[in-house]
Amino acid sequence: VNLSLTATTDPSYPQAIKTSRPGVGVVVTDSQNNIISPAGGTLPLSIPDDADSIARMNVYPVSTTGVPPETGRFEATATVRINFD
Repeated sequence: VNLSLTATTDPSYPQAIKTSRPGVGVVVTDSQNNIISPAGGTLPLSIPDDADSIARMNVYPVSTTGVPPETGRFEATATVRINFD
């Protein structure tokens, strides 16, 4: 089982999800702070036969230009899909 992430990447920062605000992207990482690519990156998930499992992800905004953006609202959309192999 794994989770896959699909979203529009920011052209200036391909590791980030594009947002509604120029110069701002959103990065998703796993529990070890490895970046999960918005272009189909995956997060492995182990589910024991007799237990539940928890997928931990971190999500945070980043500057996609190297210049700190002005404070303000933004929106981003991504699809997280659960894949059973």
